Amino acid sequence: MSVLNDWSQTVKFIASNKIDSLRLHKVKSQVQILRDKHIASYFNKLHDKYVLVPANKAGNNIILVFKRFYIKILMDEIGIHSDINNKASTYEEQQYSADAVTKNHARSMTKFNIKLTEKELKLPQIYRIPKLHKKPYKI
Repeated sequence: MSVLNDWSQTVKFIASNKIDSLRLHKVKSQVQILRDKHIASYFNKLHDKYVLVPANKAGNNIILVFKRFYIKILMDEIGIHSDINNKASTYEEQQYSADAVTKNHARSMTKFNIKLTEKELKLPQIYRIPKLHKKPYKI
């Protein structure tokens, strides 16, 4: 038991010394490159023609998609001016405001003793993610 106790104390001592030495090490603050006005201007110009979207199954990778193509894909998905005739469409045009829809939803949830948070009182957004692992690529 004494050997185990000595070993435990040694490990604690080494770890404590390493932690203390790292505390003394100052980390340089990183430059906020995205706050540079020239870079912000460049991104604004880029955003006029492209949509920046995350790549599916490729963390931290961003794909530039032509804005017109991206919008066409979304419009086809919801059936606006679609070349594809969806008889059983997932989406239907509504005459209600977003506020009216969320209030109606919240009211119906109270029947089940479910109170919605502020975040849950917003309509979900639709977006597409390019799937580069598919052959051919899909979005």
